[in-house]
Amino acid sequence: MEDLLLQADELTSKEIRDLINALRALLEEKETEDVDIKIGDQVEFEIKKGVLASGTVTHVTPKRVQVKVHEAAGDTTAPTRSLNVTFSAPEQDPLADEESDYDE
Repeated sequence: MEDLLLQADELTSKEIRDLINALRALLEEKETEDVDIKIGDQVEFEIKKGVLASGTVTHVTPKRVQVKVHEAAGDTTAPTRSLNVTFSAPEQDPLADEESDYDE
């Protein structure tokens, strides 16, 4: 490893960037080789920071999988215009909680 660093010291900045990109590609390839995922596997992954999803693998490529999501948990935000209400919560009287604490 030390020999590689000494050799890299003699490279230009462009050559070092090219080497880094090649190493990143090699690392990504090696990391995908270490994972054995097949259709039907139950998986869990982070959709985005703080939101965890679980589901069943339906399609596998060398670098990606397609998952039928069964459940997602976590807190996130979404633009109101992108929502579709599938169940509407009952209307609540804003004074309902206060009335239960009030004695006449």
